[in-house]
This record gives sequence, C-alpha cells and structure tokens, in this order.
Amino acid sequence: MRRMYGMAMKAMVVGVLLGVCTAVAGTPLSATVTRTRYGVPHVRAADWAGLGFGTGYAFAEDNVCLLADHLVTLAGERSRYFGAEGTVTVAFRDIPNLDSDTYFLGTFDDAALGQAVQATSAEYRALLRGYLEGYNQYLRKTGRAHLPKACRDAAWVRPMTWHDVLRLNEDKMRLASAEGFAGAIVAAAPPSAAKTAGSAVTPFEPHPVLEFGSNGWAFGSEVTGGPGVLLGNPHFPWETINRFWQVHQTIPGTLDVMGVTLSGLPSVVIGFNASIAWTHTVSTDRHFTFFELTLDPNDPTVYLVDGHRETMQVREVTVAVKGAAPVRRTVYHSRYGAVVSVQAMGLTWSRDHAYAVKDAEELNFRAPEAWLAIERADSVDAIRRAISKPVAIPWVNTIATDSAGRVLYADITPTPALTEERLARCAAGKTNAALAPMRLYVLNGADSSCDWSADPSAPSAGLLQAAQMPLLVRRDFVANSNDSFWLANDIAPQRGFPAIV
Repeated sequence: MRRMYGMAMKAMVVGVLLGVCTAVAGTPLSATVTRTRYGVPHVRAADWAGLGFGTGYAFAEDNVCLLADHLVTLAGERSRYFGAEGTVTVAFRDIPNLDSDTYFLGTFDDAALGQAVQATSAEYRALLRGYLEGYNQYLRKTGRAHLPKACRDAAWVRPMTWHDVLRLNEDKMRLASAEGFAGAIVAAAPPSAAKTAGSAVTPFEPHPVLEFGSNGWAFGSEVTGGPGVLLGNPHFPWETINRFWQVHQTIPGTLDVMGVTLSGLPSVVIGFNASIAWTHTVSTDRHFTFFELTLDPNDPTVYLVDGHRETMQVREVTVAVKGAAPVRRTVYHSRYGAVVSVQAMGLTWSRDHAYAVKDAEELNFRAPEAWLAIERADSVDAIRRAISKPVAIPWVNTIATDSAGRVLYADITPTPALTEERLARCAAGKTNAALAPMRLYVLNGADSSCDWSADPSAPSAGLLQAAQMPLLVRRDFVANSNDSFWLANDIAPQRGFPAIV
C-alpha cells in the first residue's frame, strides 16, 4: 500500500527543529518540520500537542497573513481594522464587513463553543492547544516587522487565543449550511424597527449556484486485482480561507497520515495512510431547515409554540468602525435558531410571521474527532465506524478504499431526521412554493412536535442515524461528483431515503 500512495522525498530537503518554553498543561512543546521539494511540510512530534505545535507553526510559515486576517473576521473586527465598506468572503460569498461582523458577533457563542469542546478527547484538545501555540511561536520568532508584505506591521495581526481556535472549527462546520444565510440573519428586523443612520443592512439575495464540482472515485480489488485505488479531485477555491493546505503528520507508533487540511484546522481532512485513502465531495443533504414563527399580533418579537408565548432572544452587538462611530446592530434568535429575512424566498418578517433557520452543524466537534479516527483507520470498516457513531462528518460524502481492495461510499452527515410524513405534516402554510424544487424546507414552528431536535445538548438528537443514510461497501467501484447518492455505483442504485437526503 505504501507503494501505491508513497511520495518521493527528493532534493531540497530542509529540516527545522522547533522548541518553545511556553507549556501546555506543564509540558514544553517541540516538533520537527521537514520541508521536501515544493515546500510540503512533514511534521513529526512525540505527542498530539507537539504535532499541533509543528502544524500550526508550519501553516503560519505558509499562510500567516491569510489566517491572521480570518481571525479578525471570526472575532467580528473587520470594520474596526478595514472599514465598514469593504467586503469579505463568508461561506463562499462576499458580504460587507459590517454585515460579517454583525453575523459573527451575533451568532457565535464562545461560552457554548468552550462547553462543547469539553466533550472531545484529550488528544484533540491537546492538538488544538499545540496548534495555537505553534502559530503564536511563529509570530514571536518572526516579529511583526518581518511578516510577509500583506500583513507586515499590521495592527490586526495578533496572537491566536483559545476562542479563536474554537471559532475556526465552528466556521468550517457551518460553511455549507446556515452560514450561507449570514446576510439574511443580519437583515432580519421586526416590521416596526427603524433603521438608524449608517447601519442600513445590505439586502440578502439567495446564493447563485456554486461553481464547485468535486469528484471522487474509489476502485476495489475486482478492478485493480489487488489493493484499492483512490482518486480525489476536490474543487475548493485556490484563494481565500477555504483553500486546502498539504501536510504530512507523524507521531511514531500512533499516527502517520498525509493529505490536506482546511485552512485553520489542525488535522488532515482528505488524505491517506499506509492502509486507507479517503476523499470527500459535497453531499446533497439539507443540513438545516427553516421554521415559520407565528407571531403575537401585539408584539412581533413574541411567537407562539403550542399556544404559549415565547419572546425572542435579542442579541445587541456593537461593531467598532475604522474612522467612524461604532454601529449598534441587533440579531434576533428563536428557540429554533437565528431569525432570517429573504424576500426572494418569501421568508420576510411581517406582523403575522417571521422565519428562523436551524442548523444541524452548529457546535459540531464530533467531526474533528471522526477525522482523527479516519487518519488512524486500517480499513474501510474502521472508517465506517468513525463517521457513524455518532454521525459527525459535516456536509460531505466520504469515498474511501483500503489495502484489502474494498471501497466505501457514505452519505452520512448531520441531517435532520425528517420523514416524508413529518415533512408533509409540519409544512408551514405560507411559504413560497418555489422553495420546494430547491429542497428548502419550512416547518411549522408553532407546533413543538415539528422541531427535529428537542434536546440540542445531545450529540445526535433529532438527526438521522447512520443506518438510515446511504452507504455502500463493495469491491468494484464507487464514485460521486457532488450529485445524488443514487448512482454512487450504477450496478447497485440506492433508493428509499428521505427527501432531505
């Protein structure tokens, strides 16, 4: 299997031993970073904290300005440093800095993120701690005056914090779900709300079709005559914070994996080890739904659930603006999630109704744990277990193969547990008929039985379980190109799954 996936380490090898006195849980961190031809970093460490440390340092060497800029975005400080009129990419679309700041300040909850990460393994938390220390060590060693031109001596470059590293994960989890409606969340306001000077919100329009089309093929022993072969052709952007970064990570006796990370994440999300290889393509599942809120006629911020009045949570945010007075904005939340306004979809806030979006990907720290398990897997069965208990991998199909010549296709992602019967029973009465062909579901928020997750603190509450979702394990082939699970293998069509999948 190493013969299939091995990468020649040719000339221009440079080794760097990193050490730092700063401790995580009392233990000094160290790692070795060896860069082979074309600059690919090979990070080797004795433990998870050291691996994160070397990875964070190497990533900063290649992308310090990119990541520093993104930390500003996630902290809701773009207007402070770059002005309110500029734009930034959020979930593959450009929105004004002021709207971006309002979204992140009004929807990201540092306390909730801090609580959610405590359910992860000590290994993963050590990896995160090491990653932020590695990034910070690069800043200390290099000095602001010697950074690349794009961020040299920039006031907005600062050390990474624990809050930052948790926000980076949350951002990636929401990337292909509710975060695409960031502008709609910012635009939502009661019909009586007056716009204050300088704080007008950019009207939100639905996103055009994304011109991404990842492909993944896995061929098993019936095709190869031996071990499996994988071809991953992911189509994420070459630019912005959504691009990939290649790395080889090793903890002797524990981990030896090579592939790519999503910028700002500390571990490999597409790659291979000595026994398996895997890739991802964007799945067709809807990982969110809308809820129609029936409002109290006397107060548009009060809605009814089972006949009882509930008051929306009002989150006031103050956005600092370069060269101007701070701007105060309000983001409204219901029990289901943030309130949205999308006129083109008929989801507008009137005297009678408002609409909220609920996202199955929020607070998803199960995904990085699943990727750590995949990185150490020795078979497609191990990959299947990693992504299934609990359902973890966000918004992407998994295509994989192993040295035994088996292949796997799985569309197992956090998806609301909504059957056809429940979708029909809970369909809201006044939603735009144009949403149905787009598979955008609006549920009746006045009926608590239509809430697909009654206990958001439980990791799989209200979500389809792995056994209810598409899965193939074979010895011939599987393939996907961001299209339906139906013909991942045309010899074995998959049918009978809920429309939300």
